[in-house]
Amino acid sequence: MNAQTVAERFADARRGSGSNIMSTGDRVYSYEMLIAKRTPKGAVQVISVKQSPTRTTSRHINCVLGAVPDAIVVDTLEHD
Repeated sequence: MNAQTVAERFADARRGSGSNIMSTGDRVYSYEMLIAKRTPKGAVQVISVKQSPTRTTSRHINCVLGAVPDAIVVDTLEHD
């Protein structure tokens, strides 16, 4: 599935994967980099595009931001 579909599945708290992007339902990874996660209170945090190492990861981040318009953009994401 394409990156936008994976991002939309994440927005619905569902799993999905495509070429170099994966949603576990509560996290999104671009390659192996955590780019978004759902907090225990249900808010979505997305890493800033400024932190992206590649154009593809930037595109993945933008897909998540498009699918979750009320996401909170952060400079770092904690792996908990």
